[in-house]
Amino acid sequence: MAVAVTVLAALFRYNNPDDTVVGLSDDHFYYAIRGWQIWLGEWPDRDYVDAGAPLASAISAALRAASAYGVWPEYTFSTLALALGAGLTCLAAARASNSTVLGALAAGFQVALAPRLYNYPKIVVYAVAIPLIWFWIDGPRRGRTWLLAGVTAVAFLLRHDHGVYVAGAVGLALLLTRTIPWRDTLRHGATYVLATGLLLAPYLGYLQLHGGVVTHMETGYRWSERDRGRAPLVLPAFDWRRPSDPVHDDAPAAEWWNHAPFPELSAHGPWWLFWLAVLLPIASALLLLLRPPEAMRWPSEPVKIGVVIALGLALDHGFLRGNLPVRIPDVSVPIAILGAWAAATVGRTVRAGRLEMLGRSWHVPGLLRLVVQPVTLALALVTLVILMPTLREGLEASSLLQGPERIRRDAVEVTARLGQVWDLERWATMSPRTDVQLARYVAACSAPDDRVLVTPYMPAVVGLAQRGFAGGQGDLRAGFTATDAEQALTLARLRDQSVPIVIGPPPEEWDGFRTSFPAIAAWLDSHYLNHGERHVGDSASVTLLTARDRHATRTWNPLRAPCFR
Repeated sequence: MAVAVTVLAALFRYNNPDDTVVGLSDDHFYYAIRGWQIWLGEWPDRDYVDAGAPLASAISAALRAASAYGVWPEYTFSTLALALGAGLTCLAAARASNSTVLGALAAGFQVALAPRLYNYPKIVVYAVAIPLIWFWIDGPRRGRTWLLAGVTAVAFLLRHDHGVYVAGAVGLALLLTRTIPWRDTLRHGATYVLATGLLLAPYLGYLQLHGGVVTHMETGYRWSERDRGRAPLVLPAFDWRRPSDPVHDDAPAAEWWNHAPFPELSAHGPWWLFWLAVLLPIASALLLLLRPPEAMRWPSEPVKIGVVIALGLALDHGFLRGNLPVRIPDVSVPIAILGAWAAATVGRTVRAGRLEMLGRSWHVPGLLRLVVQPVTLALALVTLVILMPTLREGLEASSLLQGPERIRRDAVEVTARLGQVWDLERWATMSPRTDVQLARYVAACSAPDDRVLVTPYMPAVVGLAQRGFAGGQGDLRAGFTATDAEQALTLARLRDQSVPIVIGPPPEEWDGFRTSFPAIAAWLDSHYLNHGERHVGDSASVTLLTARDRHATRTWNPLRAPCFR
């Protein structure tokens, strides 16, 4: 079943690119271009700002170096990583619930949430870490402790907060596991800390040589806090109103697949899924405390599920913030596992007919027993209805319901479109996106070894143009890397690079840019010609600047802009 889930999840995502033209979203390019910067010969922290995801960047660099097929390697790797995460989630949920069917449903829940491709670490890390922690709980041994240290180190390198969350889950497992004496617990804890430290020592030594570990951590922390402040969590409100384009009651029954079955429910998906993610760990904790011994079918179940509950609560706090439809999939691994376990445990508890805690037992009245399972089923059905539009859209786009030949044909088409080496001219005719249009200009009018400074958040520009970003900055947004020391470092890097083109914010945002980056703004004023506002692509605008000491060879007509090659 896990293999089947993995294959279907891979097809579900591969034939349904996040972006209809270039395959990768803006946020994915944010991570990918840092890896491609390595491919161009620059290294994190030494040459550019890294907010704490060195291994993710190294993976992107390896994919870029191993293949000349445009964005296809990055797209394919991320798709397969998410599919593998779904398969591992299926295995973990099936083990927790003792039900293959519930395991498959839990994985289907995760797939239907459609995690963003660039967020594959948020799926794979926890889909691997949770079963390995269970493996250690079943038999604490030194080799298994080293495995936990290895997954913690990898998680930390993929993104630092992942390592912190995994380490917290391991620490809780050490504290709760009472099948070994305290002395052995302390020994395993010391081994875990030492092994994790040894595995991370080369990276930490590298950081110390290039700016310092403390500086790196402070920069990363300030960056994450600023990013969280940019999109704070706003609790979704519930407003029972019909959507703007409701399905009329007299719609033919055969058309149910073309619409959400219950549009009033589907319109409140973020509200429902948010509270499901928040309340399910709490409800699971209560169920873990109250279920009778005969409802436990799994060795060390309280410890294993307790770890998943704690991890679910921690990830809810760390990952859920603004733009909830994008964030909720990030916590799907512990939520899917807990959902499968809770469904199975509720059924066994109802059959037992009693609750038990601290040696005291309570009989559950027959009427209440009759109500509990239908309520549980109703909650599952509401979740299915909420996810139906996304699931329907994904199934239609991926052609999974249209037979093997259509699936194969669509996969070939996606491969051909994304496998071409940055076919900018074709993509530009297919998409009005501003970053695609600007990438055409940068690719046509700068040399391959030039760097480009793009101050707005448009990470795809340098990526699609196959250029490196300048000054060690993928973008320059207010509040990010804006201290005096950070501006000085950015300017020092700019002075050593060939940067003929700067893409600045639109004129109405220049005053804010000067306030945030006064030193950089002053340097741009003295070293660059301001050609004013340019309207590009989908009605967006930027300010174009070119180096004063560079002589244009021609004018690039689509933007009426100087060209340097």
